[in-house]
Amino acid sequence: ETLSINDKGLQKCYAGAWTNRKETKVFIANNINENTVLNLIDSIFEYIKMKDGENKSIEKRRNGMTLFVHNLGRFDGIEIIRSITEVDPNNNNYEIKGKWKNDTNSLLSLRITHKKSRLHIKLIDSISFFGFKSLEDILNGFKIDIKKGNFPHIWVDKNKLNYIGVKPDIKYYNDNITLDEYNNIPLNNWNFKNNC
Repeated sequence: ETLSINDKGLQKCYAGAWTNRKETKVFIANNINENTVLNLIDSIFEYIKMKDGENKSIEKRRNGMTLFVHNLGRFDGIEIIRSITEVDPNNNNYEIKGKWKNDTNSLLSLRITHKKSRLHIKLIDSISFFGFKSLEDILNGFKIDIKKGNFPHIWVDKNKLNYIGVKPDIKYYNDNITLDEYNNIPLNNWNFKNNC
């Protein structure tokens, strides 16, 4: 998830996560200066890397892990590339290679290689790969019984990343929230990080 950090519309990632069948990692920034994307990418490579007591073949099986990123082709891919190159402008730590769709100029996939270890991951745009436009469509299409939650995206700014207090007004939630769903959210002690 991103928020606008200036009046020119510059976006900065404040939350992200990755998961596989064995592990899930969630990253939510405490302040807007944290590089949430780089923390997330670093954690994937930590997961892949051989642990003490492991056989090198286990690292080899984890290496080359493929992850699907929703909207990689348009917005999220740009944020991932920007986040990595902003901190590491000389590309000392990571090598990034993209595959682009010619007719729409959108990103199909990214291969990110950790230069020192030569471990790599592949990120694939879920919209191009599966053809679903929204996360909810993906869940429904694969008959996954998880409902995408409601979150007041419009309300978020850099000063609210650690907010705990009265729940945000319904006007800040997406159009999919019903009045009953909104009324079921506790009024007090609404916690930004727990709801993100």
